Amino acid sequence: MDFTEEKTPSGITLNIMLKSWNFVAFQKSGESVYADKEGRSVLHKVPTLIFLGKTMSLQKRYTRDYELYKVRDNEIIIPYYTEEEKKFLFIPYLTDIDLLPVLVFEYQSYSEILKEHPSGEEIDHLIIDNTISEVEQSVLLSRYKPKNIINIQKVKNNKKKSKDVPTSYSNVNILSENPVFLAQIHLRKMALANLKQILLDFEISSFDAQIIINLINSSLKKINSEAEEQKKPPSGKKTNTQLLQGLKKSFEFYLALAQKDAEKISQMVQEQTDYRQLAPFRTLVLKVKSETEDESDLEKYSEFEKIVAEKAKKLMS
Repeated sequence: MDFTEEKTPSGITLNIMLKSWNFVAFQKSGESVYADKEGRSVLHKVPTLIFLGKTMSLQKRYTRDYELYKVRDNEIIIPYYTEEEKKFLFIPYLTDIDLLPVLVFEYQSYSEILKEHPSGEEIDHLIIDNTISEVEQSVLLSRYKPKNIINIQKVKNNKKKSKDVPTSYSNVNILSENPVFLAQIHLRKMALANLKQILLDFEISSFDAQIIINLINSSLKKINSEAEEQKKPPSGKKTNTQLLQGLKKSFEFYLALAQKDAEKISQMVQEQTDYRQLAPFRTLVLKVKSETEDESDLEKYSEFEKIVAEKAKKLMS
Protein backbone atom coordinates (compact mmCIF):
# COMPACT_ATOMS: atom_id res chain seq x y z
CA MET A 1 0.00 0.00 0.00
CA ASP A 2 1.24 3.48 -0.91
CA PHE A 3 -0.64 5.13 1.93
CA THR A 4 -1.73 4.46 5.48
CA GLU A 5 -4.59 5.83 7.51
CA GLU A 6 -4.55 7.12 11.07
CA LYS A 7 -7.23 8.70 13.25
CA THR A 8 -6.57 11.43 15.80
CA PRO A 9 -8.22 11.62 19.25
CA SER A 10 -10.49 14.44 18.00
CA GLY A 11 -11.72 12.22 15.14
CA ILE A 12 -9.71 13.69 12.27
CA THR A 13 -8.72 11.11 9.62
CA LEU A 14 -5.16 11.32 8.26
CA ASN A 15 -4.31 9.64 4.94
CA ILE A 16 -0.50 9.54 4.83
CA MET A 17 1.21 9.03 1.45
CA LEU A 18 4.29 6.92 2.10
CA LYS A 19 6.21 7.78 -1.07
CA SER A 20 5.81 11.55 -1.23
CA TRP A 21 5.45 11.95 2.56
CA ASN A 22 2.47 14.24 2.27
CA PHE A 23 -0.91 13.72 3.89
CA VAL A 24 -4.50 14.87 3.63
CA ALA A 25 -6.78 15.34 6.62
CA PHE A 26 -10.55 15.13 6.96
CA GLN A 27 -12.90 16.24 9.71
CA LYS A 28 -15.55 13.85 11.06
CA SER A 29 -18.01 15.55 8.68
CA GLY A 30 -15.78 14.63 5.71
CA GLU A 31 -14.62 18.20 5.11
CA SER A 32 -10.95 18.71 4.34
CA VAL A 33 -8.59 20.30 6.84
CA TYR A 34 -6.67 22.81 4.73
CA ALA A 35 -2.90 23.11 4.89
CA ASP A 36 -2.99 26.90 4.44
CA LYS A 37 -5.07 29.72 5.88
CA GLU A 38 -6.33 30.69 2.42
CA GLY A 39 -7.91 27.25 1.92
CA ARG A 40 -6.16 26.63 -1.40
CA SER A 41 -4.31 23.40 -0.61
CA VAL A 42 -5.45 20.20 1.11
CA LEU A 43 -1.99 18.62 0.84
CA HIS A 44 0.02 18.78 4.08
CA LYS A 45 3.75 18.04 4.21
CA VAL A 46 4.92 15.51 6.79
CA PRO A 47 7.64 17.39 8.75
CA THR A 48 11.08 15.81 9.11
CA LEU A 49 12.79 15.87 12.50
CA ILE A 50 16.29 14.62 13.36
CA PHE A 51 17.78 14.21 16.83
CA LEU A 52 21.59 14.35 16.68
CA GLY A 53 23.80 13.94 19.73
CA LYS A 54 24.94 11.61 22.50
CA THR A 55 23.05 13.08 25.45
CA MET A 56 19.47 12.48 24.28
CA SER A 57 17.30 9.67 23.02
CA LEU A 58 13.85 9.46 21.43
CA GLN A 59 13.17 5.85 22.47
CA LYS A 60 11.01 5.40 19.36
CA ARG A 61 8.00 3.16 19.92
CA TYR A 62 7.32 2.10 16.37
CA THR A 63 9.24 0.32 13.62
CA ARG A 64 7.76 2.68 11.01
CA ASP A 65 9.61 5.84 9.90
CA TYR A 66 7.03 8.27 11.21
CA GLU A 67 5.74 9.01 14.70
CA LEU A 68 2.45 10.60 15.72
CA TYR A 69 2.96 13.57 18.03
CA LYS A 70 0.37 15.61 19.91
CA VAL A 71 -0.22 19.22 18.89
CA ARG A 72 -1.45 21.58 21.61
CA ASP A 73 -1.76 25.38 21.42
CA ASN A 74 -0.03 25.35 18.00
CA GLU A 75 3.02 23.47 19.32
CA ILE A 76 4.18 19.94 18.50
CA ILE A 77 4.99 18.12 21.77
CA ILE A 78 8.10 15.96 21.29
CA PRO A 79 8.93 13.65 24.23
CA TYR A 80 12.56 12.60 24.59
CA TYR A 81 14.95 11.28 27.22
CA THR A 82 18.22 12.52 28.63
CA GLU A 83 20.06 10.70 31.41
CA GLU A 84 16.97 8.52 31.90
CA GLU A 85 14.80 11.61 32.52
CA LYS A 86 11.77 12.25 30.36
CA LYS A 87 11.50 15.76 28.95
CA PHE A 88 9.46 17.57 26.31
CA LEU A 89 10.45 19.80 23.41
CA PHE A 90 7.81 22.21 22.12
CA ILE A 91 8.11 23.19 18.44
CA PRO A 92 5.79 25.89 17.04
CA TYR A 93 3.46 24.54 14.35
CA LEU A 94 0.29 26.28 13.20
CA THR A 95 -2.42 23.69 12.49
CA ASP A 96 -5.96 22.62 13.35
CA ILE A 97 -4.85 18.97 13.60
CA ASP A 98 -4.39 17.53 17.10
CA LEU A 99 -2.08 14.62 16.19
CA LEU A 100 0.64 15.14 13.58
CA PRO A 101 2.69 12.57 11.61
CA VAL A 102 6.40 13.44 11.75
CA LEU A 103 9.26 11.68 9.96
CA VAL A 104 11.75 10.98 12.74
CA PHE A 105 15.43 9.98 12.63
CA GLU A 106 17.95 9.63 15.43
CA TYR A 107 21.77 9.70 15.17
CA GLN A 108 24.36 9.61 17.91
CA SER A 109 27.23 11.38 16.15
CA TYR A 110 28.23 13.72 13.34
CA SER A 111 29.95 10.90 11.44
CA GLU A 112 26.86 8.68 11.75
CA ILE A 113 24.47 11.21 10.19
CA LEU A 114 26.91 11.84 7.32
CA LYS A 115 27.13 8.11 6.69
CA GLU A 116 23.45 7.19 7.13
CA HIS A 117 21.45 10.23 5.97
CA PRO A 118 21.45 11.09 2.23
CA SER A 119 22.94 14.46 1.31
CA GLY A 120 20.43 17.08 0.24
CA GLU A 121 17.49 15.33 1.88
CA GLU A 122 15.24 17.98 3.36
CA ILE A 123 15.21 18.45 7.13
CA ASP A 124 12.68 20.70 8.84
CA HIS A 125 13.99 20.48 12.41
CA LEU A 126 17.52 19.42 13.38
CA ILE A 127 17.80 18.93 17.15
CA ILE A 128 21.39 18.85 18.42
CA ASP A 129 23.25 18.96 21.72
CA ASN A 130 26.63 20.34 22.81
CA THR A 131 28.48 17.28 21.46
CA ILE A 132 28.06 18.75 17.95
CA SER A 133 30.69 21.45 17.30
CA GLU A 134 30.12 24.73 15.45
CA VAL A 135 32.28 23.50 12.56
CA GLU A 136 30.17 20.33 12.30
CA GLN A 137 27.00 22.44 12.42
CA SER A 138 28.29 24.50 9.48
CA VAL A 139 28.85 21.37 7.41
CA LEU A 140 25.38 20.05 8.31
CA LEU A 141 23.83 23.39 7.36
CA SER A 142 25.50 23.26 3.96
CA ARG A 143 24.79 19.57 3.34
CA TYR A 144 21.16 19.34 4.50
CA LYS A 145 19.93 22.96 4.66
CA PRO A 146 17.70 22.39 7.72
CA LYS A 147 14.98 25.01 8.16
CA ASN A 148 15.44 25.04 11.92
CA ILE A 149 18.40 24.06 14.16
CA ILE A 150 17.72 23.74 17.87
CA ASN A 151 20.40 23.12 20.50
CA ILE A 152 18.46 21.15 23.09
CA GLN A 153 20.79 22.28 25.89
CA LYS A 154 20.17 25.95 25.17
CA VAL A 155 16.40 25.94 24.84
CA LYS A 156 14.87 27.96 27.65
CA ASN A 157 11.38 26.54 27.17
CA ASN A 158 12.68 22.96 27.27
CA LYS A 159 9.98 21.96 29.76
CA LYS A 160 10.29 18.87 31.91
CA LYS A 161 7.32 16.75 32.88
CA SER A 162 6.48 19.05 35.77
CA LYS A 163 4.42 22.08 36.66
CA ASP A 164 5.95 23.84 33.62
CA VAL A 165 4.09 21.52 31.23
CA PRO A 166 0.70 22.92 30.12
CA THR A 167 -1.86 21.75 32.67
CA SER A 168 -5.05 21.96 30.63
CA TYR A 169 -7.08 18.78 30.87
CA SER A 170 -6.29 17.89 27.24
CA ASN A 171 -2.65 17.42 28.28
CA VAL A 172 -3.26 15.27 31.36
CA ASN A 173 -1.83 12.11 29.71
CA ILE A 174 1.69 13.58 29.86
CA LEU A 175 1.39 14.33 33.58
CA SER A 176 1.17 10.75 34.88
CA GLU A 177 2.87 7.42 34.24
CA ASN A 178 -0.08 5.34 35.52
CA PRO A 179 -2.48 4.32 32.70
CA VAL A 180 -5.09 2.85 35.07
CA PHE A 181 -5.22 6.04 37.13
CA LEU A 182 -5.61 8.11 33.96
CA ALA A 183 -8.29 5.77 32.61
CA GLN A 184 -10.31 6.30 35.80
CA ILE A 185 -10.05 10.08 35.40
CA HIS A 186 -11.00 10.01 31.71
CA LEU A 187 -13.97 7.71 32.28
CA ARG A 188 -15.21 9.89 35.16
CA LYS A 189 -15.14 12.91 32.82
CA MET A 190 -16.18 10.88 29.74
CA ALA A 191 -13.04 12.25 28.03
CA LEU A 192 -12.98 9.31 25.65
CA ALA A 193 -10.46 10.79 23.18
CA ASN A 194 -7.95 10.97 26.06
CA LEU A 195 -8.79 7.40 27.05
CA LYS A 196 -8.08 6.27 23.48
CA GLN A 197 -4.74 8.11 23.52
CA ILE A 198 -3.57 5.99 26.48
CA LEU A 199 -3.13 3.09 24.04
CA LEU A 200 -0.52 5.14 22.14
CA ASP A 201 1.10 6.93 25.08
CA PHE A 202 1.89 4.00 27.37
CA GLU A 203 3.38 0.53 27.51
CA ILE A 204 0.43 -1.16 29.19
CA SER A 205 0.77 -4.51 30.93
CA SER A 206 -1.79 -7.27 30.37
CA PHE A 207 -2.95 -6.82 33.96
CA ASP A 208 -3.50 -3.06 33.55
CA ALA A 209 -5.23 -3.57 30.18
CA GLN A 210 -7.67 -5.99 31.81
CA ILE A 211 -8.36 -3.51 34.62
CA ILE A 212 -9.10 -0.76 32.08
CA ILE A 213 -11.46 -3.09 30.19
CA ASN A 214 -13.26 -3.76 33.49
CA LEU A 215 -13.50 0.00 34.10
CA ILE A 216 -15.02 0.48 30.63
CA ASN A 217 -17.50 -2.34 31.32
CA SER A 218 -18.50 -0.63 34.57
CA SER A 219 -19.04 2.66 32.73
CA LEU A 220 -21.19 0.93 30.11
CA LYS A 221 -23.30 -0.72 32.83
CA LYS A 222 -23.75 2.63 34.56
CA ILE A 223 -24.90 4.30 31.32
CA ASN A 224 -27.33 1.46 30.58
CA SER A 225 -28.67 1.56 34.14
CA GLU A 226 -29.26 5.33 33.94
CA ALA A 227 -30.99 4.88 30.58
CA GLU A 228 -33.34 2.27 32.03
CA GLU A 229 -34.21 4.47 34.99
CA GLN A 230 -34.97 7.43 32.74
CA LYS A 231 -36.78 5.28 30.17
CA LYS A 232 -34.71 6.90 27.40
CA PRO A 233 -30.99 7.67 27.00
CA PRO A 234 -30.03 11.22 28.06
CA SER A 235 -28.54 13.49 25.41
CA GLY A 236 -25.12 12.25 24.33
CA LYS A 237 -25.34 8.92 26.15
CA LYS A 238 -25.96 6.90 22.98
CA THR A 239 -22.83 8.35 21.40
CA ASN A 240 -20.81 7.68 24.56
CA THR A 241 -22.03 4.09 24.57
CA GLN A 242 -20.91 3.57 20.97
CA LEU A 243 -17.52 5.18 21.60
CA LEU A 244 -16.99 3.15 24.76
CA GLN A 245 -17.82 -0.07 22.93
CA GLY A 246 -15.27 0.85 20.25
CA LEU A 247 -12.65 1.63 22.90
CA LYS A 248 -13.39 -1.62 24.69
CA LYS A 249 -12.72 -3.45 21.43
CA SER A 250 -9.39 -1.62 20.99
CA PHE A 251 -8.26 -2.46 24.53
CA GLU A 252 -9.37 -6.08 24.05
CA PHE A 253 -7.32 -6.26 20.86
CA TYR A 254 -4.33 -4.76 22.70
CA LEU A 255 -4.77 -7.34 25.47
CA ALA A 256 -4.87 -10.16 22.90
CA LEU A 257 -1.65 -8.82 21.39
CA ALA A 258 0.03 -8.57 24.79
CA GLN A 259 -0.98 -12.17 25.51
CA LYS A 260 -0.07 -13.28 21.97
CA ASP A 261 -3.51 -14.85 21.63
CA ALA A 262 -3.48 -15.67 17.89
CA GLU A 263 -7.00 -17.13 17.86
CA LYS A 264 -8.54 -14.05 19.49
CA ILE A 265 -6.57 -11.68 17.24
CA SER A 266 -7.65 -13.49 14.07
CA GLN A 267 -11.27 -13.58 15.24
CA MET A 268 -11.37 -9.82 15.98
CA VAL A 269 -9.74 -8.96 12.65
CA GLN A 270 -12.08 -11.16 10.62
CA GLU A 271 -15.13 -9.64 12.34
CA GLN A 272 -14.36 -6.20 10.88
CA THR A 273 -16.47 -5.12 7.90
CA ASP A 274 -14.85 -1.73 7.15
CA TYR A 275 -11.14 -1.40 6.32
CA ARG A 276 -11.04 1.90 8.24
CA GLN A 277 -11.85 0.03 11.44
CA LEU A 278 -8.58 -1.88 10.98
CA ALA A 279 -6.39 1.26 11.18
CA PRO A 280 -6.27 1.25 15.02
CA PHE A 281 -5.58 -2.50 14.98
CA ARG A 282 -2.61 -1.96 12.66
CA THR A 283 -1.30 0.86 14.86
CA LEU A 284 -1.54 -1.33 17.97
CA VAL A 285 0.26 -4.24 16.27
CA LEU A 286 3.12 -1.90 15.29
CA LYS A 287 3.25 -0.46 18.79
CA VAL A 288 3.46 -3.81 20.58
CA LYS A 289 5.88 -5.17 17.97
CA SER A 290 8.25 -2.24 18.51
CA GLU A 291 8.26 -2.83 22.27
CA THR A 292 9.57 -6.40 22.07
CA GLU A 293 13.13 -7.63 21.49
CA ASP A 294 12.45 -11.38 21.51
CA GLU A 295 12.96 -12.80 18.01
CA SER A 296 10.18 -15.39 18.28
CA ASP A 297 7.73 -12.75 19.50
CA LEU A 298 8.74 -10.45 16.63
CA GLU A 299 7.85 -13.22 14.19
CA LYS A 300 4.45 -13.62 15.84
CA TYR A 301 3.70 -9.90 15.67
CA SER A 302 4.82 -9.80 12.04
CA GLU A 303 2.28 -12.55 11.35
CA PHE A 304 -0.43 -10.58 13.19
CA GLU A 305 0.49 -7.51 11.13
CA LYS A 306 0.12 -9.59 7.97
CA ILE A 307 -3.35 -10.80 9.04
CA VAL A 308 -4.52 -7.19 9.52
CA ALA A 309 -3.01 -6.07 6.20
CA GLU A 310 -4.58 -8.95 4.25
CA LYS A 311 -8.01 -8.29 5.74
CA ALA A 312 -7.72 -4.56 4.93
CA LYS A 313 -6.70 -5.35 1.36
CA LYS A 314 -9.65 -7.72 0.99
CA LEU A 315 -12.11 -5.09 2.29
CA MET A 316 -10.68 -2.41 -0.02
CA SER A 317 -10.90 -4.54 -3.15
